Amino acid sequence: MRASTTIFAITALLASTAQAQIPGLSSGLISGLSTNCLGGLASLLSNQDLNSCLAITSVITELGTVGQNDSLVGPLNTYIGSNLCPASPCSNSTLASANSTINQSCSSEIQSGANVLPGLLQLVVSNYNDVKKASCYEDTKANNEICIVQTLTNLQQNLGQNVSLNTITSLSKGGSSALQPLLSKLAANSSALCTDCNRGILTTLAPTLQSYLNSSTNQALQQAVAQGCGQTFLTSGVPTDLKETGKLQTTSGSNSGTNGASLVTVSSVTAGTALLAIGMALLA
Repeated sequence: MRASTTIFAITALLASTAQAQIPGLSSGLISGLSTNCLGGLASLLSNQDLNSCLAITSVITELGTVGQNDSLVGPLNTYIGSNLCPASPCSNSTLASANSTINQSCSSEIQSGANVLPGLLQLVVSNYNDVKKASCYEDTKANNEICIVQTLTNLQQNLGQNVSLNTITSLSKGGSSALQPLLSKLAANSSALCTDCNRGILTTLAPTLQSYLNSSTNQALQQAVAQGCGQTFLTSGVPTDLKETGKLQTTSGSNSGTNGASLVTVSSVTAGTALLAIGMALLA
């Protein structure tokens, strides 16, 4: 089948899901996406290089079977542990091409926060090495549990609700104001916040958060961590009991991704999207 035909077929399948439930894919995953954005995502799904290194089809499959209020912990555990971390690293050209596709196809969705999927994909391809490294940390003191899974589990226990697509969308649309009540609770719960996993995730993603989050959200997160865990929590390095399991690019810098490719500037959507990418570590 020709590439154009494949993309058209995937786009039609994705679009039809918005009107009728199709087994294996939840309409909530693509709710609010334009036809243009659906076409861009379909082209990513049909990109063999991107699927080989980032397992896009696998994450769509895992997340696509959950309802709007269902927990994302199980699907993310499967995707991260079985698909993302063992995969060979993406090349810069593959990541730059993916980023260009997302920007050209889904810029309005990223800016509006109507759906977190395009923004999440953009964050990952733009900050690939750091995001993959942080996602693939395992806690050797907790039977090699994946750190993001540990963080999300703690989050659900403390909030008394699932970390779901609706949870992330609400944070995305609400921006900094939506985070404030959670940050206040976070600062008072140091046992859940000040874990080795969260320290490793936040230390690794510090450059990404600084460049991706808007200033008010980033400042609020930094203050909450300092209040709950002390000023040196984020300056002490990655804990030695965390094990890196992700296969990364070999680069001279600390991060690699789109190699300078332009990003869509976002505001309110950034909070929810970035926090999902790091397992919402600051909200645990």
